Amino acid sequence: MNFDWLFNLFKKNKINFLITKDLGVEEFLKDKLKKEKKEGVIDLSSELQVFILDKTKQYCTKKDMQEYLKSNLVSMGIYKDEKYDCDDFALHLWDKVRTDYPLLAFGFVLSSKHAFNIFIDNETNIWIIEPQDDKLMTVSESQKKDLYKNLKLIVM
Repeated sequence: MNFDWLFNLFKKNKINFLITKDLGVEEFLKDKLKKEKKEGVIDLSSELQVFILDKTKQYCTKKDMQEYLKSNLVSMGIYKDEKYDCDDFALHLWDKVRTDYPLLAFGFVLSSKHAFNIFIDNETNIWIIEPQDDKLMTVSESQKKDLYKNLKLIVM
């Protein structure tokens, strides 16, 4: 399987190169990193990794985020296993928000079973966003569902 797209996405967005045995991309990325002479390979198999890409963040209200989610069309995508699934929805929404509001405290999250988004509102509340249906939930609400437990990666 070719993971050039993943490597290019991380490189373009200046995201540290990530390796996880769960995704099956370890050997591919190691080879790419050797060719590119890059460092910073991180094994995510054992603990949560958090990457804050910009030191300055902006915040919005929960209501503003709900309105934004309704206005963009990411959740209108059609789920297709392995072609446009949870990680694609979450990455698409993350890319859209970063394009429209580059400094917004908004992120992409991977758990051991799912991919979704997160944002911090103007009152410093953390919200989980399910990008497939635009629903928001608190962190405590999310922990009642297995999909949102055992976080591996947060990129903001």
